[in-house]
Amino acid sequence: ENTAAVVFFVMDVSGSMTKSKKFLARSFFFLLYQFINHRYSSVDVVFVSHTAEANEVNEEQFFTQVPNGGTLVSTGLKKVEEIIEKRYHPNNWNIYTFYCGDGDNWAIDNKEALAAFRRLKEVNQAMCYTEIGKLHDYREYSLFSSGGGPDKKLWDWTKLAEDKSFKRIRLEESKDIWPAFKKLFGGKV
Repeated sequence: ENTAAVVFFVMDVSGSMTKSKKFLARSFFFLLYQFINHRYSSVDVVFVSHTAEANEVNEEQFFTQVPNGGTLVSTGLKKVEEIIEKRYHPNNWNIYTFYCGDGDNWAIDNKEALAAFRRLKEVNQAMCYTEIGKLHDYREYSLFSSGGGPDKKLWDWTKLAEDKSFKRIRLEESKDIWPAFKKLFGGKV
């Protein structure tokens, strides 16, 4: 039985991810890390941040960098796939991936992101898409939609991948963290 685990923390660090959103993400990630760290004899942590491109970074950069630019969620997920391929073969590692963002994604990327979530889910023990902030009513953004109402947002797309190994969670404030954690690991806490 594998006693080693790797935890991927993936975060959208584009302009819309404010300090307070990153703080919520950090608190949630810390709780997840503690939980997994207690279950395995060794745990690697890999931080991947992305805007429209993705990079592996250290913890400090992960929570403090202030990039600009758009958001392509799939780039962060593909970077995780790349790193798994190079360093963390699923036969030897228990893999966990936790994605955090505010739901902003270029519409053109949503299908690609969903496909990447689905591929990753196959090699992960548990995987989670966490969205920070309130669920917006996007009808006010219909300015650019093609007449058929607003594009589905990433929150709706990720629902299509949801199952026992892939969960969706929304954090609006710090009191949401513990219930979210319990939703993720169910009776195992």
